Parts: sequence; structure tokens; C-alpha cells
Amino acid sequence: MPIKRFLLTPEAPLLSTYFRFTFTRNPYDRIYSGYLQDRFASEHYPRWTKEKKPIFDEIGEDFAAYLEHYVSTADIGSDWRWICFCPMTEFATLDGKNMLDFVGRAEHLEEDMNKLGDALGLTIQKAPDHNVRTGTCSESLKYIDKYTPRSIQIVNDLYAQDFANFGYTMLDPA
Repeated sequence: MPIKRFLLTPEAPLLSTYFRFTFTRNPYDRIYSGYLQDRFASEHYPRWTKEKKPIFDEIGEDFAAYLEHYVSTADIGSDWRWICFCPMTEFATLDGKNMLDFVGRAEHLEEDMNKLGDALGLTIQKAPDHNVRTGTCSESLKYIDKYTPRSIQIVNDLYAQDFANFGYTMLDPA
């Protein structure tokens, strides 16, 4: 839930009493991974089948069409069907101010999990990787070959604040 919405809940006072953290992911890989997740869910989970299968029946496996005609026009900040595409800035900042105690990056998950553990006074053991569809994150862009210049521009526009706030490099669509 984005912070602005969380602050409207009865649990809002908890924000100042807990250690707050998140892990980010490069927007280009994050968005393509969300697309893969939606495609998979549209065929395996009834709620998602109802919501997303008609889209994939129409566009097939066309990521660029999904991004341009659906993600870029959806209410990605509020609509539960699209919340996985909400910019991480909405979860981590409020009026431009960082609201979290720690921000890790998926691209160096193990190292940042250790930093998080140190901050919390915990030893965090590496969990087995069960994500057999996509493997592990790395600094290099795993899915960039799936992008067109137009889809790069859409991600740049939608996630401009994430690139700035979390130090990811924005690509030139050309």
C-alpha cells in the first residue's frame, strides 16, 4: 500500500514505531517481471484469470502492447489489479521525503539482506532461490531485449522518480 493511503488507515501511527524497509528493483526488469507474473497468474489463479486473461487473449505475448495499452493507462497507484506496477517511490517517500530506515536493492539482495540484518541486530541466512522462471537479479538488465524504444520511454516516464530516488540508470530510448 502506498504510504499516502497507509496514512489514512487506523494503523497509521505504527509508521513511526517500527523499523521501515523495502527492496527495490531496476524498473525495466521489475516491469517485465510484473508482466510475466500477470501472464502466469492469468492462467493459474481464478481471480487473475477473470481480470487479466481477456487482455492476454487480445494481445498474446506482446509485452510492448501490454505496457502501452494497459500498464501506462491503468491506475497503478490504487487499483489492486495494477498495484504491482506502482512506482516504489510511492511506497518509500512522502512529499519527496524518504520515509524508510533502509532501502535494499534486489540486484544485490544477499549483500543488502546482510546489511538489513546488521541494522536489526539479526543474522539472516540465505534462503533457497525457488524462482525457476527467471533466475536471480543482477546489475545487468535481464530483460532489456524485450523492450522497444517506445516501451523504454514509457518506463522512463512512469518511473522517473524511481530512477532518481534509487539511483538506477535511465536508458535513452534511441
